[in-house]
Amino acid sequence: MKGKVNLKLADASQRMAATQKIHPKKWGRMGENLIESINQGQAPRILAVGPRVVGGLKARYLNKPGYGGVPGSVFEVTTHNDGYLDAVGEGSVYYAIKHLGITVVDVWANGSRTESQTIRSLKKIIGMPVEIRENSIFGDESSNIREAEAVVVSCSDSRVQVHDIYDDVVVVSNAGNILSPVALEVIDEAVALGVPIAMILGHTKCGAVGAAVAGNTERPLQEIMNAISRNLGGEQSGAEIKNAVVSAEFLKDRFSGKNMSTEVAATFLDLSDGTVGNLI
Repeated sequence: MKGKVNLKLADASQRMAATQKIHPKKWGRMGENLIESINQGQAPRILAVGPRVVGGLKARYLNKPGYGGVPGSVFEVTTHNDGYLDAVGEGSVYYAIKHLGITVVDVWANGSRTESQTIRSLKKIIGMPVEIRENSIFGDESSNIREAEAVVVSCSDSRVQVHDIYDDVVVVSNAGNILSPVALEVIDEAVALGVPIAMILGHTKCGAVGAAVAGNTERPLQEIMNAISRNLGGEQSGAEIKNAVVSAEFLKDRFSGKNMSTEVAATFLDLSDGTVGNLI
């Protein structure tokens, strides 16, 4: 069994490394003007909220008119499997509406119960008029985590599209790619099912990291700010990279001595050229 697990890890690592190398070419095809605009900031039109799925919620918009998979359109926040938002998720939703001005929220759910819970959680946070649209994720789409090559904790930032970098990975999104309760829930589930890689994906121009470095004190964002500040340990140089690396090191310690077959990794997306580099 151990040999089979190692083979699965080797295959997944090889395929993910190959797609990382391809991504800059995809990025470059957008053209210099769009890439420059992306690096100046994000202006998403949709906030997508729902459970972890292979490919992530942003992938749901690939064939929707007006989106076409272009980075910058959809801000994504992952809930618990039962539809609840943790405090980091709540802060991520608040940031999307308050700071990014999003007025349309798509709720993705794998059943009426989780959909209702997500909507209740949203209404507790949202203090301004927004349009809430209800969508469905079929059972097999939300439960096929066992077949994934990795579970990736990524930033909600609309410019970061994990599905465009890696194939067949489960995505957890929050502001700042933080190891939130939701992220740890999904990672633990993935590890128990033998998913070979657990990854933290950081990126340049991260608004959450920038806010933590600047000392943001907004109450709804404090769980996010506290988590990032703990990762940074008072350092500001290379903050976005350190935020990802420290989270990955925490995961390594979490699994140390438990005879886990899952490998922990940290990677980093540079929005200026689309390159994805390995950190650990």
